[in-house]
Amino acid sequence: MKYQLFQENTVKKAEENIKNGISIEELIEIQAQMLVDTYHTTCFDIKQLQKVLGIGETNAYRLVRSGKLPSQTIGKRKIVPVSALAQFLVMGEKKA
Repeated sequence: MKYQLFQENTVKKAEENIKNGISIEELIEIQAQMLVDTYHTTCFDIKQLQKVLGIGETNAYRLVRSGKLPSQTIGKRKIVPVSALAQFLVMGEKKA
């Protein structure tokens, strides 16, 4: 079962939402709340990230290692906070 995510991260859509009075920060906050409500967690490991984004393990690690998706290392595990994932989904890739 696929979960509906707020993936309208195009510049055109973001500009439209800003015109309607919704800031980027509010969009990120909405996305973060949707992720927490859907997955009942505030951080994701690589396996969970794969499921959320629908990507493979290699691409998940590539996003984290490149810095496009901020993470913390705990032991050997890479952990991505829900806020970072929400920002990634709304804004798209940030330049490393």
